[in-house]
Amino acid sequence: MTKEDFVRALADVPGAGPVIDEHYKDMEGELLGHLLMADMQRFAEDLHRRGDTDTLHLLLAVVDAGLRTGDEYLVNAVEVSFVENTLVWDPAFAGFISAWPAALQAVADSQGRWKPPTS
Repeated sequence: MTKEDFVRALADVPGAGPVIDEHYKDMEGELLGHLLMADMQRFAEDLHRRGDTDTLHLLLAVVDAGLRTGDEYLVNAVEVSFVENTLVWDPAFAGFISAWPAALQAVADSQGRWKPPTS
């Protein structure tokens, strides 16, 4: 998946278009993958807070596809600017992360995701 394919797929997620448009406006028409991923991470958190699980799952499916099939740049942007920006070690994000597809959760685990203690 190229960066361009990824952005097109993101744009199909309801509500993501304005986030992408704002990114291009702020970056004077340039696509900066890490910054876009940070924007998408905040958008995902907002969807989670609002309980919009349908849109959240659509967004996460695109981010997950970028992680699994993207080039090195896209994979790095997802790992660093989406997953790591989520503060995976903070228990406050456990519910949000539990909604993620398996590949994203695996990256969260590799970054020290908080999990409840087991007996």
